[in-house]
Amino acid sequence: MSVKYAVIASLSGHGGERLLIHTVKGNEVYMTIEEGEDTETDWHKLSYKIVEDGVYNQSVKNISLPYIVYKNNVYSINDFHEWKRG
Repeated sequence: MSVKYAVIASLSGHGGERLLIHTVKGNEVYMTIEEGEDTETDWHKLSYKIVEDGVYNQSVKNISLPYIVYKNNVYSINDFHEWKRG
């Protein structure tokens, strides 16, 4: 039986996957990543560190901090679209 979590923000990933944030606690976000039929829900660390270009698939020099790294792709937390209850 799969558990459904409330979504507070979402973003389309670089590979077409959907990133769904459920909660933020400290320096981590609880997030579901949907890639086709595959779904993964886990905690992902927020990073506040500027690293050299080439560490990730995208540069973090001009990205809004903090960011999440998934499959070596970088996603600013500010780029997620907030979900509002209607």
